[in-house]
Amino acid sequence: MSEFDWEKEYDRLLAESRRNGQVAEADKSEGHRSQPRFHLKDSHVWIRVPTRFDLLEISIAGIAFHSKAPFHVGENLQLTLDKAFSIEAKVVECFLTESDSGFLELRYRVGCAFSDQNHGMQMLVMLKDLERHRQSS
Repeated sequence: MSEFDWEKEYDRLLAESRRNGQVAEADKSEGHRSQPRFHLKDSHVWIRVPTRFDLLEISIAGIAFHSKAPFHVGENLQLTLDKAFSIEAKVVECFLTESDSGFLELRYRVGCAFSDQNHGMQMLVMLKDLERHRQSS
């Protein structure tokens, strides 16, 4: 049995997502964005078990999600995809994006960099594959 080719599958997903307008190209002027980001629908990641976070976007270099509580820049996290795949990441940005008028309901955008881009590629491929299966069901 041959080993799964993650890079080939990533290249296929990247081409397909570009055709469908579901990827944001890397903007070198932003400094820290070196890889294309894939938009995600109805995908989640667990970080501080059992807390689930709504994902915003992913690249092979990192991931962004919404949180009701802030994370500290530099904090190391263990992210788990559907309780089946874990990956290490470091918080590189966290900022308030929404609040109600009384500041009782807060929402933060948290950006993390993966410690290993090969694992980031695997997570991206699995998330997009799960998304495709959900849409076809």
